Amino acid sequence: MACLAGAILIAGCDPPNPEDVLGVPGETSESRSAKNCQDNLKNALSSLAPDRLELSADVESTVDVLNRWLTDCGSQEQISPEDLQQLERLSSPAMRNNLLRRRFNQRDANFVRNAILCHQIVEQATIGARNDLERTVRLFEYVVRNVVLTPDTQALPLTLYEILLFGRGSADQQAWLFSELLRQLRLDSALLETNSADSGQPVDWVFAAFLDEGTYLFDFHLQIPVPGDPQTGNFEIRTPVTLSQVFERPELLNSLRELGSHVPAADALKSAEIRILAESTHWSPRMKALNSQLVGEKFLIFDGLLDHEGGEGALSRIKTVVQKYWEQPRISVSNLPERQSREFWEIEDNSSKAQALIVRKDPFSAPLEITTDSTTNESRAVPTQQQWSSRLAQLQGNFSEAVRSYGMIRLDEKKKSSAMSEQDLKNPLVQAFLRTHQSAAQDAHFWVAVSQLDLDDFEEASDTFADYQTRFPQGRWSDALPYLWGMNEFRLGHAEKARELLESIGETSQFQLPARFLLKVMEQPNVENPAEQKSDTEQPKSEKTEES
Repeated sequence: MACLAGAILIAGCDPPNPEDVLGVPGETSESRSAKNCQDNLKNALSSLAPDRLELSADVESTVDVLNRWLTDCGSQEQISPEDLQQLERLSSPAMRNNLLRRRFNQRDANFVRNAILCHQIVEQATIGARNDLERTVRLFEYVVRNVVLTPDTQALPLTLYEILLFGRGSADQQAWLFSELLRQLRLDSALLETNSADSGQPVDWVFAAFLDEGTYLFDFHLQIPVPGDPQTGNFEIRTPVTLSQVFERPELLNSLRELGSHVPAADALKSAEIRILAESTHWSPRMKALNSQLVGEKFLIFDGLLDHEGGEGALSRIKTVVQKYWEQPRISVSNLPERQSREFWEIEDNSSKAQALIVRKDPFSAPLEITTDSTTNESRAVPTQQQWSSRLAQLQGNFSEAVRSYGMIRLDEKKKSSAMSEQDLKNPLVQAFLRTHQSAAQDAHFWVAVSQLDLDDFEEASDTFADYQTRFPQGRWSDALPYLWGMNEFRLGHAEKARELLESIGETSQFQLPARFLLKVMEQPNVENPAEQKSDTEQPKSEKTEES
């Protein structure tokens, strides 16, 4: 029996409702069509949820439903010739090809899922924040804690979803994620860059968040909001410096450059290029059509670059803000988000990049369960994907649930390892089976500590970090461990232990520069206890509940 339209999101389907086939008394074809449109959209959105797409909902089937909705119900606008001319000056041919596409594809499904996940992160990470500045600082801290600074030696292109899922990223990938989280708050941002990529010199850049109160700067090289005092004795920077303050006091940025940061010198900022971090999918007519139907949904999937009938585009909004700093601001679009997303979806099956992606996703299939076919007597490993679900729970703010689930994964790994005989361990298939569980257990162990930081369980996090170092001295997270652990020890008032951990970070570590900044903070006289820095009126972070 054929499935009704909109119901083919997962394997199998229920028998049709007689009313859907025969209609109901008094129902018109127009009302039936409208209901079908609503049902298709509802089904598609359900399948696009971060904890469903790729886990229980099939991507291709979801895209089919989206396109059926777009054909029967959506209304796409044509981009005017004037706008196309302007876009040619601002974007690459690849951007425009994606922008002008009239059908949804798997990249679009991933894009919508990313927007939903980013909105969920924003809602939970900013609970209790009283204004946009507090929300912005909270989100910055979330990014650098949950996506640790890691170079990609394989140059593997990733979408925001994989960056969040894997929990690792370069400084510019962290900045891209930060910009998308701010976009869900309807806040604009950009990179301020000096030196072009073809100048032969390193590109210096700093992240700028455009708030009503001012343009605030963030340094992803040192993993800090740019402090307003170059000799700061504050450990946690709650009020970043503004662009106006930097122009008045050049030493604020120059002191960070002395530590090795790649933020621009204050004088160089006067001729900076302002680069917007966004995929062209944000500006597409198909996303605008879909966004217009998301009544009651709070996540944002359309953010026009150019002005449209719904309001000013990002280009005009940012230009209005930065004209107070530059008479003729140079605004363009960063190629990072577009290049990463396009190249990710161009990865060919069986290529080296495809294999590398499979290896990175492998631990998320854990725990694996062995099943034996009663007919052939052949055994195979069936993924439960509990690690995947646990990581999503953590990202969405269900920290207690994530900690509990991670604990079960760690126990499962111990049981499976201890159950293997010496003969079993010589089998290559068994070795691969155990590697999956061991990698998942290591990730789970580390992410328990990060979840405890998010819960403000600093003592427990310190114990978990110590246990990780004992169990996995050369583990998958050994580069990030001393930095996060050292920060936590200093937060607890254990300055000597914090200094020991931070000084252990080697010159080749990605955390060498951030550690250098923290050690400088600790050298200042009258360093404030981080636990005492928060305002008495600041509300605590809350955890996502089942009801929310």
